[in-house]
Amino acid sequence: MKRAAFPSRQEIRVINYMALHEHIRTAQAIIKSMSVPDMPVELVMLNEEIEKKFSNIVTVAHIIEKNPEMLADFINVANKVVVCKEPIRDARTATHLMGMEEIRNLYACTAIKKHLADDYYERELLSFSVKVGLAAAELSYWVQDVSRTEAYMAGLFHHVGVVYLYRRDKEGYRALYEPQTTQPFDAHDRELELLGTSHTHMGLVLAKKWHVNDNVAKAILLHHDQNFACVASHHPKVCHLAALIMVATYIVLDTQDEEFVHSQLKAYRSVALEHLALPDTALRAAESMVRKFGSTGLVVASH
Repeated sequence: MKRAAFPSRQEIRVINYMALHEHIRTAQAIIKSMSVPDMPVELVMLNEEIEKKFSNIVTVAHIIEKNPEMLADFINVANKVVVCKEPIRDARTATHLMGMEEIRNLYACTAIKKHLADDYYERELLSFSVKVGLAAAELSYWVQDVSRTEAYMAGLFHHVGVVYLYRRDKEGYRALYEPQTTQPFDAHDRELELLGTSHTHMGLVLAKKWHVNDNVAKAILLHHDQNFACVASHHPKVCHLAALIMVATYIVLDTQDEEFVHSQLKAYRSVALEHLALPDTALRAAESMVRKFGSTGLVVASH
């Protein structure tokens, strides 16, 4: 009797690919069954203008000014995330001091954030994600191919899937999600096993729906995968963004409460640091950024 052969590497890749697509299809079905807003009209207009061969900075400024509430939040975030020679005080100053891609990324953050804090728990989730975004933005100074706005966007939206799975089953999903704070690998695997999808797959689908930067969307998918560097080996920026989310998450949890820092969370950070090779200076700078701005009015400004 012949012993069953182990699957080859190619067969394993095919199995993993099929499983990934099944998890994404499940996420798509869940999102289709829920009330999920389309991309805000101001963001559609901004994307269309920036995509033009010769985009007009005056038109870009006018689009940003259309919604005063979103403008205030945009300026607030820009002054914390983007390094400029002088403070950004209005939309026209922003168009002169920031690149078009930076404006697009931060305005997307401002526009989408409005839909992510319906109750106290969601506001807590968003507050945490803002801090992760700030830490990731600060760390990106030491990562050559990632801009501060891309890093901030990745950190801010890395748990957008959590919000929508929580809305679907508030008590049940909290019990699945909250252990991932201390067990980012094992508890995420349990979520995937029980739901047939996870908040990372939901995050990918939502990011695609809202036309978020493609590298950011893929990093959201991978930020609980300890093999992220292998999975995205041909996409270095995706690897860097996923690793930034992971290190930034550790930093935020460490600044909040030492009881979160269990062995698996340390392993989560170590896997990411192996890929980024950040100096201690970078980690201290990110921690200082979280302590300085993490409790300020970044979340409530858009509500």
